[in-house]
Order: sequence, then structure tokens, then C-alpha cells
Amino acid sequence: MDGGVIVEQGDARQVIEHPREERTRQFLARYSEN
Repeated sequence: MDGGVIVEQGDARQVIEHPREERTRQFLARYSEN
């Protein structure tokens, strides 16, 4: 979600391994560093 709007849909594996939206890629990159 971004600002209350769903930006990605799909099963968890699909969203994590193949995000479509730049916002999702940024989010995953931030948290995959840990």
C-alpha cells in the first residue's frame, strides 16, 4: 500500500520476487538489506 492505495497484487512470492511497481522495489530493497 502507498497512501492507502494498493499498488501490488498477487501471491506473496510473485510480489517479492517480481515486483511491478517502483515503490514496491524500493520498499523491498530497503528491508532486504537487513
